[in-house]
Amino acid sequence: MDHDEALERISSRIHHTLHYRRRE
Repeated sequence: MDHDEALERISSRIHHTLHYRRRE
């Protein structure tokens, strides 16, 4: 179990959400 990998995955999701929200 790598915490870094999980954090990177969450960060990626947040980045996508921010982009989607900014586009709205």
